[in-house]
Amino acid sequence: MKCPGCGITIEISKGERCFSCSSCGLDFRKFVLGGIFKRFFSFLLDFFFLIFPIFSYFFAYFFLSKLSDAMLSFENMYYSYNQSIFSNFTFCEFGFNYGDRIESVMEYLLIPMFIISFFFLALEIYLVIFKKESFGKSLFGLKVSHLGLTLPDGGKMFLRCILGLLVVPVSIFLIPISKFRQGVHDMLFSTILVDVRKVEKIFGGFFENY
Repeated sequence: MKCPGCGITIEISKGERCFSCSSCGLDFRKFVLGGIFKRFFSFLLDFFFLIFPIFSYFFAYFFLSKLSDAMLSFENMYYSYNQSIFSNFTFCEFGFNYGDRIESVMEYLLIPMFIISFFFLALEIYLVIFKKESFGKSLFGLKVSHLGLTLPDGGKMFLRCILGLLVVPVSIFLIPISKFRQGVHDMLFSTILVDVRKVEKIFGGFFENY
């Protein structure tokens, strides 16, 4: 490859751990980092496919439960006020039994939402631990690696992911200005987010752990 800094040609054979130019000292790892926008949109996809179904499940459960209780209270109040007039009928006989109808909707709605939430959660955990990527990262060709371009183990990836969710507000400001576009969780675990195609092109792939 040709060094963008000084222009000299450097031969990097597959498996050789050469991360910087011997002439000007330019770090080649900067050229394999995942783009800011790719990283941002991959995070949005992960949030949508993982957090949104779970959020929707709990929102639907609590909202529809409150709505069902409110409608049942309204029906009981309406029936008690008009009992003397409609003494031979019940409120349900007019087809207004909305409270029970909402509960029926909840039974059919919450189970599929729970299954969808569980599926995406299981998929995300699998990708993070075994593929070193998330659902969003896989679509954009991104992968998490050590600074030495070796792949971290599953346990470290899982802890990094959990910590990453807790420090999102800080990492948003830190990633664009840090040397290797690292968030707080990346700095603590010595990881970087790289573009797989760039790693293949410049270094011939990821290195083996030793």
